[in-house]
Amino acid sequence: MTGVSALAAGDGYSLALRNDSTVWGWGSNHAGELGDGTGGNTRPTPVRVSGLTSVTAIAAGRIHSLALMSNGTVWAWGGNNYGQLGDQTFYGRETAAQVPELTAVTTLSAGGFHSLALSTNGTLWAWGKNDYGQLGDGVPAKRLTPSQVSGLTGVRALGVGEEYSLAVRSDGTLWAWGVNEYGQLGDGTTVTDRLTPVQVSGLTSITAITGGSDYSLALRNDGTVWAWGENGLGQLGNGTRIDSLTHVQVYGLTSITAIAAGAWYHSLALRNDGTVWAWGDNSYGQLGIGGTTLQTAPVSVAGLTGVTAIAAAWGYSLALRTDGTVWAWGFNRSGQLGDGTTINRDVPAQVSGLTNIIAIAAGAEHSLALRSDGTVWAWGRNDASQLGDGTGVNRLTPVCVLGLTSVTAIAGGWFHSLALRSNGTVWTWGANGDGALGDGTTTGRSAPVQVSGLTDVTAIAGGSGHSLALRSDGTLWAWGMSSRGQLGDGSTARRLEPVKSILP
Repeated sequence: MTGVSALAAGDGYSLALRNDSTVWGWGSNHAGELGDGTGGNTRPTPVRVSGLTSVTAIAAGRIHSLALMSNGTVWAWGGNNYGQLGDQTFYGRETAAQVPELTAVTTLSAGGFHSLALSTNGTLWAWGKNDYGQLGDGVPAKRLTPSQVSGLTGVRALGVGEEYSLAVRSDGTLWAWGVNEYGQLGDGTTVTDRLTPVQVSGLTSITAITGGSDYSLALRNDGTVWAWGENGLGQLGNGTRIDSLTHVQVYGLTSITAIAAGAWYHSLALRNDGTVWAWGDNSYGQLGIGGTTLQTAPVSVAGLTGVTAIAAAWGYSLALRTDGTVWAWGFNRSGQLGDGTTINRDVPAQVSGLTNIIAIAAGAEHSLALRSDGTVWAWGRNDASQLGDGTGVNRLTPVCVLGLTSVTAIAGGWFHSLALRSNGTVWTWGANGDGALGDGTTTGRSAPVQVSGLTDVTAIAGGSGHSLALRSDGTLWAWGMSSRGQLGDGSTARRLEPVKSILP
């Protein structure tokens, strides 16, 4: 795969826009969503969407696809059971057809079964499924051609959920419409679906937004944080455990530069003074404040200063400091906190002995760190030798991966690890039952081995049982498990050495 400038993912299929303005697709094609004229034929390698040139943007719904042309017209193909192709019919299309009467479009977005288009004049148009009012035109009826979203102008960005839609206006206000079962529209109600846009009350000048489990966080340009949605564990940070149907300010937070929402209902915020603040669920000590009592308002993570990055994960939290040290707290079943124990930590513990760290990565239950001297260090679970220290023994503190120098990047698979060296070669270790190490065997390795025949690599990634590498010529190479065609080489056979992902 070369020359790709944009990607979109639907339900079981993928689209890619190349820098030559052509569109390519692969995966499921039962509704003609790949647009190659052969509906029903699954494609394990990319095929070109027929007849489309001069494409500038793409979008994928559940089973329908959209393309924006350089002349401002919109083209659609795939499933059309709700009129989501906008061509005045309910008939699916296996090749692209123009959406009638729609011109001067600048931005596209696709929901599950509806479509949105933003025009140069700031008006917003929608078509397709509308039983929850997600088209925003005031009538809960399907639309087979574009209908203007009522009363909304000056739009500069848009987004969609499964059954609802969002828009940010040029004045920085946020608007929403459609299904509202969990209060996700932020308009002060629940269950009451909205057939036309309603403003997320009072939220302006938004710079960042993130979603946790049934709740949302927004960061404004004044450095304040706002939240709405479910609040049973205090994850909204407003001092209560009461769900909020409108945004509430997270108590006492100012000068915030980054936010994170975890999978176990806890939230983090990084201030411009390098301190970290946390609130919400604390079952494993993931708030880092001492104890496991949940907090309904932000509290400062104990003793952490000089932080440059934060992450909220599955029951634990991580922070990287400006001095190159790594700190961790929360869930620690496999020693993933790297502090010499398997004890959960309710305050940050420094990952033992690590200094001058410039990058970190994580596998399923093991962690990796890259030092500025080009060496790699690892800790945690090691039953598949994924730590690369020559053993199969779990390590509660970092150990140096054997024989690796001049490393520039690291990646973690579920039970294997990868490193990219400055000479463009890739080295791997750990589990290899599906060939994820790319050394021509299925033998696990307790120390790094070079991936066969791969040079000039610029980036790497690890999956559950396969690996990827991007070369400087823009080609993509893969090896390991391919039961679902994840290697992109036209087959479902595992590959013990790198194969080139196919794109004509």
